[in-house]
Amino acid sequence: AMTPFILEIPGRSDVVEALGRFSRRKNTGLCVLSGSGTVTNVTLRQPSVTPGASVTFHSRFDVLSLSATLLLHDSSRGFHLRRLAR
Repeated sequence: AMTPFILEIPGRSDVVEALGRFSRRKNTGLCVLSGSGTVTNVTLRQPSVTPGASVTFHSRFDVLSLSATLLLHDSSRGFHLRRLAR
């Protein structure tokens, strides 16, 4: 069963880390259906191209579309986040 949550992430917070902390605290995976707001200092990672490859933009951006799936690993308590953002 799905349980809906509304998350407000404080300014100057890392969005991915905030979602990871929430997921670990609730001991569940997440599916982000939508997101809105403004972000700054955005780092985009694309590990499928080159492991560790990333590019950072230092400015202010409006979030037009954000969706994500976050899955917990049972063994390491780590997580994977698959994001699609525009």
